[in-house]
Amino acid sequence: MSAPDPPETLGPYRILRHLGRGGMGTVHEAVDTALGRHVALKLILPELADDPDLRARFVREARAQASLDSPHVVQVFAHGEIDGRLFLASQLVPDGDLGAALRRHGPLPEREAVDLVAQVADGLAEAHRAGMAHRDVKASNVLLRRRGTHTVAYLADFGIAVPAQADAAVDDVRALVRLLRELLADTPTQALAGVLAEPPRSEEHTSELQSRFGISYAVF
Repeated sequence: MSAPDPPETLGPYRILRHLGRGGMGTVHEAVDTALGRHVALKLILPELADDPDLRARFVREARAQASLDSPHVVQVFAHGEIDGRLFLASQLVPDGDLGAALRRHGPLPEREAVDLVAQVADGLAEAHRAGMAHRDVKASNVLLRRRGTHTVAYLADFGIAVPAQADAAVDDVRALVRLLRELLADTPTQALAGVLAEPPRSEEHTSELQSRFGISYAVF
């Protein structure tokens, strides 16, 4: 299924360049000419836009992200339909995703890996407090912004989020542990190795992770 060329403009958005493609559509850097800011503009493939299930998923993703107030969740500015095109305008995070960074540069020292996962965990905790489980925590859904020597991480893509019942919320935290394991370049310290050996299955194990490493998980 090939994506059609994007329009040069869509409502107030002037499209500048293609950023990527997913299963539902394409993402572009655009300028919101009404506000003068750059955004990431997701355009749903026209042939999918008439699917009521996909429309419901699209609206769910937009509303889920828009409801969150976290410095580590990609902010949604607007969503809707213009000239028959479903769109979602969100915060433009300029330095790619964590999965691509791992492929380019390899795994990370322990301190840096724990810091990035802690940031993702803060965003995930906000989602859990708002009553939703992400269900797709992975490196390619973490976007990066480099500010000097520090890297800020943002959790993205809430397209398959569900209500944060106990099992789904714990599965999110287990995914965080898998992410941390994936990021590590070296053999972890003894304390960290103990946590990584078995992903959390309970509230007690999750609390242990929080207390040892300062990672802010929701209370399940």
